[in-house]
Amino acid sequence: MVDDVKAAMRKAAYAARRPAFEVGPGRAADFLADYLAAFKGSALAGYMPMRTEIDPLPAMAAHQGPVGVPVIIAKATPLQFCAWTPDAVMVAGEFGARVPEAGDW
Repeated sequence: MVDDVKAAMRKAAYAARRPAFEVGPGRAADFLADYLAAFKGSALAGYMPMRTEIDPLPAMAAHQGPVGVPVIIAKATPLQFCAWTPDAVMVAGEFGARVPEAGDW
């Protein structure tokens, strides 16, 4: 039941984001970078975008503080976060998300 609800919510979110993504995802990334500037020096949790998700990579790269990205270690376990930099070598992780090949946890 929960999996069906999650799948339906993901499908609805994908459909809702798609038009905005096609018009200009760069505008959302600029807004995000401007917003995050107030958190200079703070740790930031980011993500590797998939499909129509807003691309936070420019904002993550511009952030003046440590940035981590989620990594799925195993099914039904808590996410762990690995340090990320714009130069990080990325590999395919679970569910197709890109994850750092190596880094600090």
